[in-house]
Amino acid sequence: MSHLLQVFAKYPEPGTVKTRLIPALGAERACDLQRALLTDLLGRVANVVDCELWGNAPADLPHYQHLIHTFSLGYRRQPAGDLGQRMEHALASGLRRGKVPMLIGADCPLMSAGVVLTMIEALDSGVDAVLVPACDGGYVAIGLRVRHHSLFRGIEWGGDIVAEQTLLAMRRSGIRCHVLAPLYDIDTAEDLSRLDELSGSQQHRHVMQWRNGN
Repeated sequence: MSHLLQVFAKYPEPGTVKTRLIPALGAERACDLQRALLTDLLGRVANVVDCELWGNAPADLPHYQHLIHTFSLGYRRQPAGDLGQRMEHALASGLRRGKVPMLIGADCPLMSAGVVLTMIEALDSGVDAVLVPACDGGYVAIGLRVRHHSLFRGIEWGGDIVAEQTLLAMRRSGIRCHVLAPLYDIDTAEDLSRLDELSGSQQHRHVMQWRNGN
């Protein structure tokens, strides 16, 4: 089975994305950060494996169109429902198409080609799942070779025990999971200081431009 990378990303509209950052940054600048994070992420991972963007708005909107053409992405729209329902739908879609899906969010500056390749290696080793926890207790990526409803239901999305609850559900269901080292994502004003740790390389060019006010 071939692998498929699914990038979950809300359309960058001021006031609807990075809402926890709005008190510190304002709606426009928070939205600009969302655009920068997503663009840099796709620049790092889109060429590693087949990649599709899972958005919450029509594909013909300008920024989605820019990303789709720049990175040669497939596009699929997220269904209605909570985060768990939308993630379950996306991963199930990949499995139905004979793929091994790996779903990642747009908010992790340290998500890289190397991390994606490590996820692929783990999934090819015979485990059923791979998880990349987030430092805040959630997770930034999940890959599955099998479908199981328990991984996405009864989870306290947005809380600080999402990864813990998911791993418990895996153990109860007999799902063998390889867990990678935690990575941080950018969700709150406290997280913004993490951007100082990024190199000035091309891999984070848009975020560095945002940080420098350009």
